[in-house]
Amino acid sequence: SGATSLSGITATAPSGTPARAGVPSANVGQVITLTGTGFTDADRVGFATVDYFTGEIATLFVSPDSVAGDGTSLTVTVPDGAA
Repeated sequence: SGATSLSGITATAPSGTPARAGVPSANVGQVITLTGTGFTDADRVGFATVDYFTGEIATLFVSPDSVAGDGTSLTVTVPDGAA
């Protein structure tokens, strides 16, 4: 509906070194939390993907794993292929 408002991302990769310190980071398969307002089960989260054979960049949209009852947060698992 266009009413969702993102205010934060909570994620820290358990391994590796983030490209930018102080910015949320995550690895494939890790659950991250988005905070804001107006989240619903119908929302989709977009992740940039890179085809390692062709270098093609695309966006993969996935459904949230869970959404808070008051719509102020959602969790989502970083999908395979996310860059």
